Amino acid sequence: MEFLDLPQAQEKLITFFSKEKKTSPSQIRVIASPYRICPLGAHIDHQGGPVLGMTINAYTLLAFVPSADGAVRLQSRNYPGIIQFELKRVNDGVVAWRRGRIEAFGRLMVESCRSSIESYECGIQPIYDLQQIVSSAGGVVGSRFMGGGFGGCVVGLVKHSKAATAAEDIHKAYRQLHPEVADQAAVYLARSADGVRFL
Repeated sequence: MEFLDLPQAQEKLITFFSKEKKTSPSQIRVIASPYRICPLGAHIDHQGGPVLGMTINAYTLLAFVPSADGAVRLQSRNYPGIIQFELKRVNDGVVAWRRGRIEAFGRLMVESCRSSIESYECGIQPIYDLQQIVSSAGGVVGSRFMGGGFGGCVVGLVKHSKAATAAEDIHKAYRQLHPEVADQAAVYLARSADGVRFL
């Protein structure tokens, strides 16, 4: 099997995109994302293990035209329909965080979670329930589920002075509502921290 000839695939994609979206070819940008393989250690990196990863000369191509409205619309040549999402919420979140507007940041977390449920049908009922429990706990200003999407966890943003009580209330309420997973339910308190750095 031969992989795509990259220049030829780029030209073909630009032609398709130009006709489909009635856009000038000169406005279209193309990104090539190489496939990643793991000859050694595949998937153990999720548990902190060492991985030998590398990219190969096979690519997924993405053609796009920058938009000023903050919306991203994705369409595949191989699948029907269009997926649309916006980046405004992320940008608003960055501004709110930098200005110390934590309640505003928390509201954006809840909106983002609702969008995942309503627009993309992510999650499962126990996680929906957990997100509601976390959101209703005293001192919590925002929450959203993350991780596996059909499992995963819920992250809540809580005022420091209320954190210990909120954690106890969340743990108790979830175990009562979902006794079938009570032995797996856990609440962890964490603080935001700096990113990667030398020690």
